[in-house]
Amino acid sequence: MVEFLGLVTTTDILRYFYGPLNRNFCFLKTTVTAAIVFQLLLFTTSIGLTRFIFIALVRNPGAVDDKFWAIFLNIWIRLASYALQTVSMFSPGF
Repeated sequence: MVEFLGLVTTTDILRYFYGPLNRNFCFLKTTVTAAIVFQLLLFTTSIGLTRFIFIALVRNPGAVDDKFWAIFLNIWIRLASYALQTVSMFSPGF
């Protein structure tokens, strides 16, 4: 998530120096900025849900493969946030 923060601030600096940027580039910047916020919300929610599952539902937490679920949740959250932000950018009224 941190790797995109440099891209967002760099585009703001470019916009201040060179004026309006390409429409597609601005679309990408807006999508990435909104997706970062959405990723933060989804990561926070997934942390709360996994804590609840490990405390309340799982009888033997040692049997759960943590590495698989961490990779699965990271990939799912990142793809879902970019897909949802792209769809919301194409929706009417935005």
